[in-house]
Amino acid sequence: MLDCPVFSGYFSNENPKVDLRLRLRNTGEVITDLLRFDADLGLIEGQCHESRLESETWCEDQLVIVCSPQHPLAQKKRLDDIDLGAAPWILRELGSGTREIFEAAILHHVERLQVRMELSQHEAIKQAVIAGLGLGCLSYRSVVGELERGELVSMQSGLELSRIFSLVWHPERYRSPLWQAFKVFLIESHGHSPKPGKQ
Repeated sequence: MLDCPVFSGYFSNENPKVDLRLRLRNTGEVITDLLRFDADLGLIEGQCHESRLESETWCEDQLVIVCSPQHPLAQKKRLDDIDLGAAPWILRELGSGTREIFEAAILHHVERLQVRMELSQHEAIKQAVIAGLGLGCLSYRSVVGELERGELVSMQSGLELSRIFSLVWHPERYRSPLWQAFKVFLIESHGHSPKPGKQ
């Protein structure tokens, strides 16, 4: 998860007269908002497959599989396909870019996932995983603090879990100088995400 409220806050501080409104949505909802002209600019996980919209890559990110230090699999050096298929998972809801990327990677290794819970917020997933309810797959950026404090353990799996974030907009919607300034701000102010190494 990227710190969208933080980036928006920085931009608002530099432009105090700007009325910047941020809505948190999953990828499918962002696409719908843009197509309905209900949003000026969207930030989504992955690439945009909607031909009526324009997009460009914003940054790269890495997903990691995590569990509680007390989870039975926490001491394994590497998860195998049996582990991946048998473990209960705490995942984002269908329609989420994170879920899409995770399933595209793992369903080459297992026939079916044991999904215990579907939650729409990263923080809720983290808390469920910390409580030992299952494994999670989240952005490294969003769990780096918990990993450093020992509240979560990162697990190796061999899955390809890298992803990109894309800026998306409707080409028929007016793009004001302020729109251009915010887009440039996002591109110039955002560094590459820290990466934990190959999963």
